[in-house]
Amino acid sequence: MVGLPKDGTGPVIAIFAPWTDIEAALKTSGAFEIFPLQTPIAALLAPPNKTVRAALKQNGAWLILNGDTIASLCGVTNA
Repeated sequence: MVGLPKDGTGPVIAIFAPWTDIEAALKTSGAFEIFPLQTPIAALLAPPNKTVRAALKQNGAWLILNGDTIASLCGVTNA
């Protein structure tokens, strides 16, 4: 269950299970975190390429959402 944005389309949020060690998952995946704070289940990342996205999935990411998807989920219509 992963919502994959196209390559290089802007920052993404990777959402993980609450029991996932997010820092280890990001490091192992080669993902680059662009916001210094994490929630217990998510991290804001630089746009991942296909290899990093696949690694994020392998390391426990449930969802990978781009900014447009997040804005839509929050009811923003003019993003």
